[in-house]
Amino acid sequence: MKTVLFGVLAVVLFSGCSNLTKREVANTPPCDDSQYIYKFCTNQKDAFESAIAESKADGKPLLITFGADWCPWCRSMHETLRSQEVLSQLKSQIRVMEIGMNIGKTREKNEPGLEVLRSVIAKSGQNVKVEGIPFLVMINAKSEKIVFLKTKEVSTENFGQDRALLIGVLNQAIMELR
Repeated sequence: MKTVLFGVLAVVLFSGCSNLTKREVANTPPCDDSQYIYKFCTNQKDAFESAIAESKADGKPLLITFGADWCPWCRSMHETLRSQEVLSQLKSQIRVMEIGMNIGKTREKNEPGLEVLRSVIAKSGQNVKVEGIPFLVMINAKSEKIVFLKTKEVSTENFGQDRALLIGVLNQAIMELR
């Protein structure tokens, strides 16, 4: 009798927990990162592989900015790379993509973004230490050459980048990848 009561009680308790979990899952809104520069809902690995395929097809090197929306230098790098001054000189020469390292404006790690970064570093065969974000990588998809760019060299004290220096660093990376 005790066994039967215990069994019935266990079924009632666990079925209640199970329904609660289903309800919580049903009420969870879908992930939406459309308002963010550095995506975290999108499958970062698929987005990276797609960008590599496009880069390989058109022969343009792929510039990847690994960053986060909470980072003022990362937001500034995005704006700088999208500025008319930079675009007018580099748009015909490179492709650009951003990969999120954190979820939204939090410091919670975005594991898929980190996974892409780790795979790029491993593929390079170089001993690379990521000291912060934004972290820039330029890849020649055809030759599989990889260049890591130092953003400290182009950063200004007021959370920005010197556009002329950045253009110079990017042009130097393009030359290294040839």
